[in-house]
Amino acid sequence: MTNILYVFQRGRLDRIQSNKPFAKEMFYSYFYFKEKYEDTEIIEFASENWRISRHFFYNFDQLMKKLRLPFYTNSIVSMENLKLIFKKTHLILSTNRVACSTLPMVLVSKLLLKKINVSFFVLGMFKNKPKYKILEPFRKFFIHLLILSTNNLIFLGEGEYQSALKDYEIYKKKFKLLPFAIDSKFWDCDKKYELRNKEYILFIGNDENRNFQLVIDIAKKLPELKFVFLTNKILSEDIDSENIKVLNGAWHETKYDDEF
Repeated sequence: MTNILYVFQRGRLDRIQSNKPFAKEMFYSYFYFKEKYEDTEIIEFASENWRISRHFFYNFDQLMKKLRLPFYTNSIVSMENLKLIFKKTHLILSTNRVACSTLPMVLVSKLLLKKINVSFFVLGMFKNKPKYKILEPFRKFFIHLLILSTNNLIFLGEGEYQSALKDYEIYKKKFKLLPFAIDSKFWDCDKKYELRNKEYILFIGNDENRNFQLVIDIAKKLPELKFVFLTNKILSEDIDSENIKVLNGAWHETKYDDEF
């Protein structure tokens, strides 16, 4: 019997429980599988985990971040979540951060001979390097451990996919390329789209792999157009162009809904 557990950072459960319409691309096919397999669930990061040794995991996370690995075990590792993972046949991890943070529970499940199919979406993990070269072997050790404990690594960008095939060729059978797609039913594009009829151009997101300075430079070179930046990575006080408006927010906060 197939039963699936999705692990996300934050924001999905709030959207599902709300009565507002929302785009579904950030759910990574959750609704498709939910319709096909009724026993499909979601768990998310908690702001703080007081139920286990919080300080141990916090210190562990800080150590891993020195290797440029996004460990946030303090936000997800718990006995409740481990028991839930152990009941599932498939585990889908939405990002590198989630995959790294869930790794201790995945390893415990594997050590207890639990047969579980683990997949995670890769978003820039293979491009990051630690500040000091002496740390690179330790970083690679944990990457190998993460890949070994995973059945499928799903790349959303072809550049990183090709790079991973080159650097980690022995795992190439686990690598899959699935370019990111938007919810075309929600984001219904007018085929008669004309830029001059639009009120503004919207840049949205907080992905640390993005070049935020480039976005600012583009807007400054097009003073005849209006831009709205919805992000936490650009501060309004740092903008001196009248055609740029900055709105502070992040997707998981649901401060602005998708119809905004």
